[in-house]
Amino acid sequence: MNLLEIIDPDAVSTHAEARLRDRLDFLDDRERERIMRTAQETARFYRRERVAFVVKRFDRQVGTPWGEASNGDILVAVARYGVLVTLMLRRHSQTFTRAKFGVDRVLLRR
Repeated sequence: MNLLEIIDPDAVSTHAEARLRDRLDFLDDRERERIMRTAQETARFYRRERVAFVVKRFDRQVGTPWGEASNGDILVAVARYGVLVTLMLRRHSQTFTRAKFGVDRVLLRR
């Protein structure tokens, strides 16, 4: 399934779609689709600014712990002016600042 077929392709970078597939390959297609829709809707809502926001909190750390690959228990999206740019895993112990994500606002609730 191509996630860009079910969502607005102009509002999601191919990088974001690839990151979702790579980092959340343990989820089924339906759950990845739901996550992508949620991220896209939130990105659209904040279309006048650059934002980082929590898309999903997991009950465990996913990814390779302490490795070079993305890992964490929180899925964070970065959007710039309504376009979803990337998705990344972060550990709850890491910092969540505007400077860290290169955005105007960081939204931590979800």
